[in-house]
Amino acid sequence: MTTTAAVDPPTETIEFSVAGPWRESEDIAVAHTCAGEGSPPPLEILGIPDGTAALAVHLVALDSPEQTLWLVVNLAADARVLADAVVPADAASIGVTDDARTYSAPCAAGGQRREYLLSVYALDSLLPVESVASGDPDVVLTGIEERAYDIAESVFTVTG
Repeated sequence: MTTTAAVDPPTETIEFSVAGPWRESEDIAVAHTCAGEGSPPPLEILGIPDGTAALAVHLVALDSPEQTLWLVVNLAADARVLADAVVPADAASIGVTDDARTYSAPCAAGGQRREYLLSVYALDSLLPVESVASGDPDVVLTGIEERAYDIAESVFTVTG
């Protein structure tokens, strides 16, 4: 009698990625721009790497990457979905505008087309309370850079 070893079916590895209400390199839904409600887009985060202690979300316009438009930190490592305008209580949304709003809606005017980069970072540890409490996007971004070991990115556009 011959026996054969059981073979586990292959497990499919899902790449670390982020998706929102847009197709890669295409326009985001108007509701999430300055021409609409200006609400943060819902996000779906897939393939979160093992060992992730927290996640961070960062949005910039590619033509002015020094200006942060949205910054959310210390999201739970299993935060697979970030619903419309709802940041979980255990995470922090950093003010990115002069009036301390935490989301600055992407804009384009006069028929121009602007590209935006949304990044989700896998962090090896939570950002310290004091850096988050500073409310300074530059301080928080430095903390993200020090802790990030993987990144998922997506580009979308806004047409004015």
